[in-house]
Amino acid sequence: MSEREERRFVEIPRESVRLMAESAGVELTDEVAALLAEDVCYRLREATQNSSQFMKHTRRRRLTVEDFNRALRWSNVEVVCGHGAPEPLPFRAVKEGELYFQEDREVNLVDVALANNLPKDCAETAVRVHISYLDGKGNLEAQGSV
Repeated sequence: MSEREERRFVEIPRESVRLMAESAGVELTDEVAALLAEDVCYRLREATQNSSQFMKHTRRRRLTVEDFNRALRWSNVEVVCGHGAPEPLPFRAVKEGELYFQEDREVNLVDVALANNLPKDCAETAVRVHISYLDGKGNLEAQGSV
């Protein structure tokens, strides 16, 4: 079998992991970047497999953003913000190289703003209140925590 047929999944290069870490202000060695790249590939495959299971359980043939978000919630990972398009996005290829781009189309902002398919909250909403008051005695215990 050729190398192209053996590899059946996407591999993230360690250089990409190193660039992402440097943009966050963290320096990584080659060994650590390789281990992180391998772990990221595994996590993406796991999330994709779980999301395809959610898709199959709902008897659909098209994977949606909500399927992927359910898989991320199942793995206790923060979900992806936003929402998907109602129809597949058309990509065009550039003749000069291996570059694909999405062709721009006109969008009516009023229809988008008034649509019922609003994105759901990305993270859980939480409120924590700490009320302190000075009465001359110095109260160190938290009062009014919600």
